[in-house]
Amino acid sequence: MKEIAAFIAILYLISREKTPMGSATSAGSKYRGMRNNNPGNIRITSIPWIGKIPVSMNTDKQFEQFYKMEDGIRAALVNMRTHYNRGKDTIRKMVTTWAPYSDNPAPAVDNYIQSVSNYANLDPDEYFDFNKKNAVNIMYRIFRFENNGEGPAKGLISEQFDRI
Repeated sequence: MKEIAAFIAILYLISREKTPMGSATSAGSKYRGMRNNNPGNIRITSIPWIGKIPVSMNTDKQFEQFYKMEDGIRAALVNMRTHYNRGKDTIRKMVTTWAPYSDNPAPAVDNYIQSVSNYANLDPDEYFDFNKKNAVNIMYRIFRFENNGEGPAKGLISEQFDRI
């Protein structure tokens, strides 16, 4: 029964990620975060991100859009650093800022946490240092999870870490 619930939860997250929405880019991806050059699926805010498409020109209306993938990656890394500095210093705490239990089925969030944890080679509740290696590994897997297996290359994430 737990396996069925986890499968349904994963399908729910995947269907949410594939929702067709307008895009300011033609990245060719069927996944919203990639089309928006926003692989971390950052919701629209008043933050003046570098390379952000102005809200008045944003065709998504729910998630930020960026002119270039590099700027979306950089914004996600800055976002990650901000959350880290506010005490989100474990995989569990970090992932649940991207996929809160209040918005998603618990089995799907638990699977997300475990996926990132396994990839980063860190226990879900283990404190991690915010350094390039950890940030790149964590964001690489978050991007892949948010976009159903698609996402920017680790090298590109690593380059953008140097810009924050």
